[in-house]
Amino acid sequence: MFSVTDSPPELQLPLKLTLRGESVAVLDAVGISVCHIYYDDGCPVRRSVRQRMTKEDAITVGKTVARALTRLVAGDGEERPQHENGPVDAEPRSSQHPPR
Repeated sequence: MFSVTDSPPELQLPLKLTLRGESVAVLDAVGISVCHIYYDDGCPVRRSVRQRMTKEDAITVGKTVARALTRLVAGDGEERPQHENGPVDAEPRSSQHPPR
C-alpha cells in the first residue's frame, strides 16, 4: 500500500482480465489488481436495485479500461507487444484466488 505522498506503483504490462466472483478484475503482469468491475447476472430486478451491469457489459468495460491504461502507460498511444499471457482482448480467466 502507498500513502498519498508516495508515487503510485508502476503498472507492469500487459494487463489482463480475470473473473473473480461477481467482478471482472483488471490485473497487471505481476497480478496486482488495477480495478474491479462488479456485475450481477441474476434477477434483473436485483441487478437494477444493486445498480450493477451484466457480466458481458463488465467484460467490455474491463477491456476498455485495460486498453486505455495500456496506451497511457506506453506513452505514445501505441500498445506494447504482448507476451505469453496473451492480448488484452482475450476472454477473462476464471480465478478463485489472486495470483501469487
